[in-house]
Amino acid sequence: MLDGPGPAARRRNWLVVGVLVAVVVIAVVVAAFPPPSSSSGSGGTLGPYSLSQAIGNLSMPLAFPQCSVVTVQWTLQGSGNATFAVWTPISSHPSTCTAPPPTENITCPPRGCPTPVVDQLVCIEDGTGGTCAFLATQTSYTFVNYVPYDSTVWTSVSFTASYS
Repeated sequence: MLDGPGPAARRRNWLVVGVLVAVVVIAVVVAAFPPPSSSSGSGGTLGPYSLSQAIGNLSMPLAFPQCSVVTVQWTLQGSGNATFAVWTPISSHPSTCTAPPPTENITCPPRGCPTPVVDQLVCIEDGTGGTCAFLATQTSYTFVNYVPYDSTVWTSVSFTASYS
């Protein structure tokens, strides 16, 4: 008469089932919450990110490899116009980059320039979307969905930043 597997076989079976469940749980978590998309080496892409007045998230800091050329694509989500800007702290060190910087867009839009007193403007654009590029000479940059204090229009923008 057979009574089924013995205690050692049952423990082994439960161990195999436990390991399989752990692998499936880890795979689901990684698929649901992937790490930020970036690649090591000569370049990568960060984003997409959203800056929305509705959720109170109007700025985001990002860092790039020293002397890389950063190209930012941004798009307004919804209607109207937005002002998208990139700032960096004023440098206390001169740049050691040897590559020429791309043409930076730092012309203030008709609604005014949101330049803070303690930072330097890297690019600013007004409208429904666009592209700006800069040479990463500093350690950090802040991406901003600028909303003037007197604005009654709520805006949201999404952006990606590629570097090479």
